[in-house]
Amino acid sequence: MTPQDQQGFGGSPPPPGDGGLVARAQEQLNVPAILMMVLASLTILSSLYSLVMAGHQADQLQKMFDDPNIGRQLKELKPFLELMSNRAWNVIPLVLSGVVLFGAMQMRQVKSYGLSLTAAIITAFPLCTTCCCLFGMPIGIWAIVVLMKPEVKAAFQGR
Repeated sequence: MTPQDQQGFGGSPPPPGDGGLVARAQEQLNVPAILMMVLASLTILSSLYSLVMAGHQADQLQKMFDDPNIGRQLKELKPFLELMSNRAWNVIPLVLSGVVLFGAMQMRQVKSYGLSLTAAIITAFPLCTTCCCLFGMPIGIWAIVVLMKPEVKAAFQGR
């Protein structure tokens, strides 16, 4: 066997452990991981836009509540509306989406099982603080189901 036969594609050494097991796990994880990355990226963009617009929204709310013709029922909603326009509220999906994005990248490479599973759980949990909460649940569940397969777990442990 020549040294070129012992090396993987591009002259790099073959992966440790069962390379076929890792390749099969990557094949199963590829689509849910990519979909999780797309959802996380969209949520990050949406959260950044909301952070930028939060100051403008707060000004608009204050003008609305300063109007003497506003109804009593609408005034009762003021604390809720102020909370929703608060910048801190928009940071939560931004941070969670960052975790999902990084975890999905690790999942696609069959690295860091714990982070991959955490990202899948966050995606599956319908926070509805994101722009894609209804799409996240089935994708997250799909990723969890694949991550729980014994052969996929073994591929993570073999790396």
